[in-house]
Amino acid sequence: MGVLKETPYVVIPGEIVLLRVKDTGVYVYIRDVVRDETTKNRAGWIVTLSILVYGLPEQTIRVNDEHIRGEEFTMGGEFRQFCPVDFTGNSKKETRPTLRLIRGGNQ
Repeated sequence: MGVLKETPYVVIPGEIVLLRVKDTGVYVYIRDVVRDETTKNRAGWIVTLSILVYGLPEQTIRVNDEHIRGEEFTMGGEFRQFCPVDFTGNSKKETRPTLRLIRGGNQ
């Protein structure tokens, strides 16, 4: 399994990224990213992607500038997020603190 890559831009054509959906996620291949000229107040993007399953179904979605850089967004009321992936294993792995069991004195 790939580890998260460190980059400010997450959604880049030709990249494979993890699209988080709730507590799970799917790998997607970013086919194209085009500026959404219909957005007035902030930068918006139209992202064409393929979900990496047998048959590679293609989907096109609209996201804001923050979302294309990895911020969470919602679709159909569900939280989603594009997360970069490094399949080379060269990026730093996330370190997590170790847990200790602390017991009370009267046991």
